[in-house]
Amino acid sequence: MDEATRFIDECRFFHDGLRSYYMDLVQKFTALELHNANFQADLTSGSEDKFWQRIWEAILGCHLADLGYKPSAPKDGPDFLIHPNGKPVWVEAICPTPKNIPAEYVAHVSDNEVRVTSVPFDELTLNWTAALKEKMEKLEGKTDPVGKPVPGYVAKNVVPADQPYVIAVNSNRWGSAEFGVSQFPFSAEVGLGIGPIAVKVDTETGKFGAPEHTARFQILNKNKSTVGTSVFTSDEYKGVSAVLSTGALCPQPKDFPYVVVHNPLARAPIPQGLFGTAAEYVSRLDGEYIEVTRVH
Repeated sequence: MDEATRFIDECRFFHDGLRSYYMDLVQKFTALELHNANFQADLTSGSEDKFWQRIWEAILGCHLADLGYKPSAPKDGPDFLIHPNGKPVWVEAICPTPKNIPAEYVAHVSDNEVRVTSVPFDELTLNWTAALKEKMEKLEGKTDPVGKPVPGYVAKNVVPADQPYVIAVNSNRWGSAEFGVSQFPFSAEVGLGIGPIAVKVDTETGKFGAPEHTARFQILNKNKSTVGTSVFTSDEYKGVSAVLSTGALCPQPKDFPYVVVHNPLARAPIPQGLFGTAAEYVSRLDGEYIEVTRVH
């Protein structure tokens, strides 16, 4: 029994029914040679944050292999590189730690437990925007707190600027909600500025109009600073072709429930249908309006 298998066999981050699944998953992932030099050390470090990040990488890498892409894991680059139809697509994975989300919301519920709690929509939205910003900056670079430039994959000549780059987010650790106040996936809300559903009321007749989505381009964080919630309308994110997301870290009845949200302003768009059985959303900018369509 190797170190990874031994750790999973004794791990208490999940219930016993998933133990064999994670063992088989890690063995398959390492056999595909998609793991980097730190994979096993992170997986067995005892850090729950590192464990789930590595498990998500294994899930995603195996999924890409199952789709027939023969993914590679280039050194010093994004997690995966695939070549659908012979054209390169880079995929960067993140399974973020929850920040400022109420503990009772993210806590696991046992099989015999019933818990009622409100969904912290604003906190979840802020976690989404932070995760996308982190991985956008991995591509484009950033400035550190003392003003020093930190180059990204493009400046390092790892990812050419004209090649697609997809951010793959696993939101499982943020709790069970995958859809926001708009009833669209969170990834679509924060990417395209989709706000709550509203109903117009005629002040003279009192009649209600048809429900429609409002726009929400920013919210306040805990410091009362504004945070943008329509990142795909920003030039900063033109290097991000799409967001691939799921809230699952264990097997589902019909495979993983993936969602793909395409960036309408991407400098390197990706075609629809790259990631298997996923719900996909495309959009079109029309002046001050954004038309969003689910295509799968």
